Amino acid sequence: MPLDPFADRTKVKKVAAHFTIRFSPLLSDINRSTLEDLLQVDIGYWIDGNGERRPGNDMGTAPPQIRLHSYRYRASNLPTSRFPVDVEFAFGDPDPKDPAPDAHKTPVLMDVLLNRDYSALKPRRREQSPS
Repeated sequence: MPLDPFADRTKVKKVAAHFTIRFSPLLSDINRSTLEDLLQVDIGYWIDGNGERRPGNDMGTAPPQIRLHSYRYRASNLPTSRFPVDVEFAFGDPDPKDPAPDAHKTPVLMDVLLNRDYSALKPRRREQSPS
């Protein structure tokens, strides 16, 4: 994206706004705190679709019988950051009722979703930008 908010967007190379990393086989040897460190996310809040800051990171399971457990974050603002990035981890929780001796007893990482927040580049927001 060009640094000039009024630049012609038709001449800019396209970059994915949404990116999903899906693991197959599922990863059982990585935990959430390791991912938080590796991906440099801010802990304690996430940003919703309206740009509002929401407390916590644990979104719970949805629906509970499937045991898909998600966690949402905002990536840390680094000196090289040009746009905010929202991060979501999707884990499969172990089935506490599974009697099999080889059943997973820890969550497995299924997906990591990355979403760039380009809302500041929308025409209406660009018009409101100070020059």
